Formats: sequence, C-alpha cells, structure tokens
Amino acid sequence: MDGMYLRPQPGGLRVEGATVRNLIALAYDVREFTISGGPGWIGSDRFDIDARVESPSGPRIRECLKSLLADRFELALHRETKEDKVYALVLAANGPKFSEAKPESKALIRRWEGLITGQAVPMQMLALNLANSMRRTVLDQTGLTGKYDFKLEWTPDAPQGATGPAPADNGAPAVRDPDGPSIFAALEEQLGLRLETQKAPVTTLLIDHVARPSAN
Repeated sequence: MDGMYLRPQPGGLRVEGATVRNLIALAYDVREFTISGGPGWIGSDRFDIDARVESPSGPRIRECLKSLLADRFELALHRETKEDKVYALVLAANGPKFSEAKPESKALIRRWEGLITGQAVPMQMLALNLANSMRRTVLDQTGLTGKYDFKLEWTPDAPQGATGPAPADNGAPAVRDPDGPSIFAALEEQLGLRLETQKAPVTTLLIDHVARPSAN
C-alpha cells in the first residue's frame, strides 16, 4: 500500500493518501490483487480521511472502513470463490539455505521492489510478501515451522508496486542488475526454496458499484 499512512488516534482514525483499493483491502482484510472490477480511479485517486472509532482495534477499524466505503463511496461488492492458479512455496532439492532466528530476535520483515528481508519471521510471512510482489496467492507448503532470518534479492520484470527500490547504504535508491536473477531463480539459489504452480480455491472481491464521494 505504497504512499498510504494509517494512524489510530484518540477517539478516531486518520488515513492519509489512501486509494479506494487500499481502503477495501484494509476493510475486508484481503490483498489488493484479489480485488477485481471498478473504474481505474479507485487505484489512482488518493484521499485523506478522518473517522471516529471508539477504542481503535483491528476489527473496529475494519468495520468503520466498511461503513465509510458504503456511505461515502457507495461501495457495493460481493465475494466469488473459484479454482485458480496459485503458487506453492516448497523446499528445493538442496533444502533451505537460511538460518533459524535467535530466540531473542524481534520479528521484522521488509519488502521493496526486488528485495525481501526477514528477521525472526515464519515462512507464512515470506509467502504473503511473495504474493504481494507477484500478485498471486502463495501458499506456504515448506513444512518449516520455526522463525527465520533471510534475504531474497532479485531483478523484477516490471515494478510491482511495493515501496520502490530498496535504499543503498548512502540512502540513494539501489540500482538493480538488469541481468540479475528472476524471483524464481533467486528463491532457489539464495534460499533453497521453489515456487510450484498449482490450482486452489481463491476468493476474489468483485466490485459491483463505486462512486467518487461528493465534496464535504
């Protein structure tokens, strides 16, 4: 959700620079690539929102955003589940090439365009971040149940809308090697993992109606 900021505050919630697609993903707790339909502006126009939420928490915030989307954007949608292509994250023949985290390590995962770094995180979080980068559901089928440290770096085919290129040591955007590995090759070479194409039930949110809000 590049460029969006969400700040719970006493008695309410402040959202800055959010697209309608961002808001739908937050409200319905889904990935943006599982949202279909609607005009192009739902992914480009950005809005600042102040909402009243008593005791802000995950479920309360989601319910508040659902109400806001229905009232201000006239949003109507429905869910549809069908068999679709997904990726399964599995162990490669040479096994994992990363280490289990130290017990005292704090969980942290970061995703940039062409780079995912993790500290003390489970494989499910790697699968989720791969899904966000590849815009397709990724299922964790590694069988690994611990928390791990890893770094995955690849050359994207095209910008994937993460958070821009990772910064270099001097703070400038890092330059990716155009001849660097694909995400598939990098996973096997750097982490000892593979992505296999499978079919599985995938739930999509289909937008039936949405409208730009009137001015306050």
